[in-house]
Amino acid sequence: MSYPTAPTFNSLTISSNITFVRSEAINLRTQTRSLGGQRWEIAAGYAPMRAATFMPIWTYITANQANDFAIILPRFSGQFSAASGTIIVSSTAPAGASTVAISGVVGTLKAGDYIKFRYHNKCYLITEDRAGDGDLSVFPPLRISAVAGQTLVYENVPMQVALKNPAMINYSHSLNKTVQYKIDLIEAM
Repeated sequence: MSYPTAPTFNSLTISSNITFVRSEAINLRTQTRSLGGQRWEIAAGYAPMRAATFMPIWTYITANQANDFAIILPRFSGQFSAASGTIIVSSTAPAGASTVAISGVVGTLKAGDYIKFRYHNKCYLITEDRAGDGDLSVFPPLRISAVAGQTLVYENVPMQVALKNPAMINYSHSLNKTVQYKIDLIEAM
């Protein structure tokens, strides 16, 4: 059973959560240092709906309350890009790299779209347009190596997520017999 694709979200907020340490000296000089962690966080909401429409969503969430699951977020991928074809990593990029050599690009991968590498759980943001073969710039830096020959997922990118607060899930009924529901998710890696 997979996360229900209908109805679709009517609101979607994607946040980047980065771990860092910041200190301030007596002279008010600040120093910031990244600790290297990053994850995407999603707040998604649905338009008010009838209970019968909502129950498949509620059933899925309660059954997977403590588990990770994959979800394809609307407008999460393919929003800007006009690319097609099978895109592959043309040479291995090590963990920590911010660019990945790719080939097989027909059209343009656009900055602002999300991608992932086949067999990776982490999703990445394209930071510069890439027309044709060459180096693709991504954020955050690679969590693990992207291996030569691996395919790039750039349409209908599945994000591995978990509930932000799995101990407490709820929904509300309104007086007009509709259900209002929002969900907070974190990228699970």
